[in-house]
Amino acid sequence: MRVICVLLIVIALCRAAPGPSDEKIEIFSGVTINKNALGEKNLNIKLEAEDLKGAVKTFEEARAKITKYSPLLAGIGVKVVAVVGLLFGALTLLVTKALVIAKLAFLAAAALGLHKYFSGEGFNSISKASGFPASTQQWASPSASGSSYPYARSVSQDSNDLAYKGQVPS
Repeated sequence: MRVICVLLIVIALCRAAPGPSDEKIEIFSGVTINKNALGEKNLNIKLEAEDLKGAVKTFEEARAKITKYSPLLAGIGVKVVAVVGLLFGALTLLVTKALVIAKLAFLAAAALGLHKYFSGEGFNSISKASGFPASTQQWASPSASGSSYPYARSVSQDSNDLAYKGQVPS
């Protein structure tokens, strides 16, 4: 096992070691990168006449497709610009609405504050709820005599005992 690990390390170091001073890397057919001893890289392109004819034909086909699809692309571009304009218009409307509502809230708060101040109470009691009595209201339990609202139940001890007889201790 140790021998295999040592061999793998030696192989990795040999591959990582710098090679000859003049390296040639072929990117694809006819295009290479040469590296000289000073570390400068040169790009060499060698094209033949047949390759140039193929490139010219490819460019002509691409131009034909561009002219064929340019109205479609222009239409898509116009629609995108229109939608972006509508989105900015909607955003402007929302911001304006929020600004108006904030100003109205400020005016309402100022009016209530001035009313409170000029009513003679001053600003010291501004946090208290005005217009309501200080005592808490207690609700009375419904009784047979207090059933004045239309859907009131008549509460009697007999119906209460009948409903809850299983829970009354004997």
